[in-house]
Amino acid sequence: CPRSSCSAVMLHDGRVLVIGGKNQTNMSLSTTEVLDLTKGSSNPGPDMEIARSSAAAALLPGEDGVLVIGGRGNNITDLDSTEVLDVAGCTTTAGPVLSIPRSHGTAVQLPGDRILVLGGYSDGTSVSTSEMLDFQRKKTPSPKQRLLRMRSGLQARSERLKNELET
Repeated sequence: CPRSSCSAVMLHDGRVLVIGGKNQTNMSLSTTEVLDLTKGSSNPGPDMEIARSSAAAALLPGEDGVLVIGGRGNNITDLDSTEVLDVAGCTTTAGPVLSIPRSHGTAVQLPGDRILVLGGYSDGTSVSTSEMLDFQRKKTPSPKQRLLRMRSGLQARSERLKNELET
């Protein structure tokens, strides 16, 4: 189906999971699609519990799980919820709750089964914080960290950011 404001994550096997977004009538979607670029095919993936657009997403280590983070719901409010999508099992479970509602942010997988969430918007205001999520424990293990500047539409390069955080 046509969609805008969606997220996409490359899975461990090279397929791509396309997540949520908006349809032609500007309604947020709860659907996902698994694209197999080598075969030129598209199949339905797990449905999310909450329709969301402009969400961040990060591949979980060692499996075909994807953490979907925040986004914007159909009532035009930013979301503080996350969901873990199990692509192989085609299931969805609730993930950790964000410290603030957040859309248009960026997520980066870090060592130690953690996800760093950066920037974005919270109810129309640019966000100048980041937060660390421990998706296996479903909690936020460390306090929010302030960014030097407010950022929205942030595109993070995970390898460079991992190296900076480890030094």
